[in-house]
Amino acid sequence: MDEAAPVRPKPANPVAQWGRIFRPALTADFIRQSVRARPQRPYELLEMTPMVAEPQLAARSQRLIAEGWSSAGRVYSLKPPMPWTTLERGPAFDINSWKPLTRLLATYSLMGVRTLFDAGYAVIRDWVETFHPATTGVETPKDLDAFVGQVDDPVWYDMSVGVRAYRLAYALEVRARDEDATDDELELLAACLYFHLEALARPRFFKGHSNHGLYQALGQLSVAQRFHDWPKMREYAALSSRRLEQMIGEHFFASGVHNEHSPGYHYMLLGTFVGARNSGVLTDAGFIRMLERMEEALTWMIMPDSTTVPLGDTDVVSVWRRPALAQAYANRELQYLLSSGKTGLEPKAGVRAWVDAGYAFARLKAEGATTEEPRWSYLAQTAGFHSRTHKQADDMAFHWWDKGRNLLVDPGRYAFAGKTRPDSDLFREGFWYSDPRRIYVETTRAHNTVEVDGRSFPRVDVEPYGSGVVQAVEIEGLALLETRLTHFSTIDHRRILILRPGAFLLCLDWLQDREGRPHHFSQRFHLAADLTAAAGPRGTLVARAADGLALSAADLTGKATLSAVDRGREEPELLGWMADKANSFVPTTTFAFEQTGPEAVFATAFSFAADTKIPPGTSRIGREGPWRFNWIADGRRWAVSLREDRDQPISARLDA
Repeated sequence: MDEAAPVRPKPANPVAQWGRIFRPALTADFIRQSVRARPQRPYELLEMTPMVAEPQLAARSQRLIAEGWSSAGRVYSLKPPMPWTTLERGPAFDINSWKPLTRLLATYSLMGVRTLFDAGYAVIRDWVETFHPATTGVETPKDLDAFVGQVDDPVWYDMSVGVRAYRLAYALEVRARDEDATDDELELLAACLYFHLEALARPRFFKGHSNHGLYQALGQLSVAQRFHDWPKMREYAALSSRRLEQMIGEHFFASGVHNEHSPGYHYMLLGTFVGARNSGVLTDAGFIRMLERMEEALTWMIMPDSTTVPLGDTDVVSVWRRPALAQAYANRELQYLLSSGKTGLEPKAGVRAWVDAGYAFARLKAEGATTEEPRWSYLAQTAGFHSRTHKQADDMAFHWWDKGRNLLVDPGRYAFAGKTRPDSDLFREGFWYSDPRRIYVETTRAHNTVEVDGRSFPRVDVEPYGSGVVQAVEIEGLALLETRLTHFSTIDHRRILILRPGAFLLCLDWLQDREGRPHHFSQRFHLAADLTAAAGPRGTLVARAADGLALSAADLTGKATLSAVDRGREEPELLGWMADKANSFVPTTTFAFEQTGPEAVFATAFSFAADTKIPPGTSRIGREGPWRFNWIADGRRWAVSLREDRDQPISARLDA
């Protein structure tokens, strides 16, 4: 465990040193009388993970005090004085937002374990006495604008202020009920609280363009509701309510999906909103209806192994919850997924598209699978571009889970590590973070999509295209996902994924440069980390797992060339990696089918077989339909037909 920071002298009464421009003249007596005139308001559970009163919560909170708090692979003591300004970016945000304390405060609120509050409050008091308003030099609104919101300042970072505010308010209310709380202490806490509220009220500090603004507004609203009879609280409540209403409309589609290209962030914000609903912070009927749609959308973003599908900036994390925690959510199918079937209702099989958001999903049961065999097949595709926020260069990429395991994988988030210089080529290309591993997971070549001329799809200085999803349908036991986009202004790209649960996945791509310029096209794939692969006969590839599972990939066109098979390559550039969790980077096997010219047609069949043969002359593959795709996998013949009639969506049929 890391050592605590050196002991610092504490000021006797810092409030007396600080001007009152932002702090109404609240006396300690007023604070006590106001708080004690009503019942104690519970701690707001605005976390990604719900919490309920249970022995496990108390035990984990006790361990947090005894063993310390973990962040980015290191463990830090929660005994003051704290290293507020000496940690790296991730841990610095955690500790200055008081994230490690939320379990202590929640456990006290839910279960009344006073020793846990006292341990958390010691950390809060250390922060307050170190960074109280008198240390800021702020006396005017102009000073405040200049002081807060510096990107590299972990203490007054925008989101930290938002989530710290409601934690500070709860601590203030608890202490105002304690007989041993001094006048100076209560007035200092109140001064800090109003300083937070004024910072959050500043238009320049409010980050309405990202999810940070949601946490800022929720924090301010929670404080205003807790101390609703205090000066200026009605103004703060009205401001934060307006901001929340506007942001929910701007950051979520009408379908309920978050627009930042990430199931992980959808999951995070949903947990916060569920907490806001259950804590009574947000009760508007329109918000409750939106929350219902958000919960339904999340049911499609969770894979059969109860982990989040790692599209965009999403870590592969288990969403498993004990039944009591899963029941904090209202959707019964979501409860089932979160609890691994311990509560709720089993999700319905089917295919679903969120066309506005640019997502398509398939969740189907394998035909004839026994109860002892993995029954579910899962396919998720992303084809949305709404802003640069959390957008990776992953247009049309997909993630495939079948036979009880991940098969073709997206690379995940890795970490927001390092900063690129604003005058660098990387920054101009849209790479904000300088860690080579972070850069890699953002690139087009790290995803299961088509790379053109070795370039990543642009994300800056281009107009976001919105959604490229055309349709997602189930036809006679097949899932069909169709997307269309234009790359680099002139290259039209149509992709169709066809899934037969437990049997095969067909990946079809048509690309054409409208100006007739030649390009090098690479239809790239990435196998899960536990699969190894090698080139097989006749341009095929065969992957194997330790338990004997075989997966073959075959080009059905006869025109594509199989690239080198790479795994964990470091030079001349990274290739064949994924982030299996935050701050982790593991090798994966990657390969591509390649073509050169002004246009290309790819048809790659993935089958659960050790050998795939392509019967000559039996497929019809070209720019125009109808199309027919034939192959033989371990002696079993497969044939898929596609047809597109005028003014009708494309349809598929299994002929085998």
